[in-house]
Amino acid sequence: MFSIGVDGITATEDKIGKLSDVFSSAEVKDVYMEGAQAFLDVFRETAPVVTGRFRRSGFIERGSPDKPDVLFMIDYKICPYANIVEYGSARQAPHATIRRAVESSGPAVAQTIAAGLKRELEDKAA
Repeated sequence: MFSIGVDGITATEDKIGKLSDVFSSAEVKDVYMEGAQAFLDVFRETAPVVTGRFRRSGFIERGSPDKPDVLFMIDYKICPYANIVEYGSARQAPHATIRRAVESSGPAVAQTIAAGLKRELEDKAA
């Protein structure tokens, strides 16, 4: 049998283990919440305001505790006609606020998440 010993391999394996934990940790959920907040800000800035109910109905949640997800939702108790505002009807053209917010906030969301993940990786690598 032939084996190779590498000095510092145990320390390297430990560091890789710590770094891989970053993407499933609670800190990453906070990073994704920052990105979602950037989206929510754009949604609220661009939502049509007649009564303000549609604008107030959008919110974000942390999602599953065991997954790195964040959810954007509409509270139909606040705005029961939110689907008509977004998608339109025979009498009203669609506003497509959510779709446009996704498109226009994409770069800011990506930048926020990238900066947050970089920060978390640097913290864990130190």
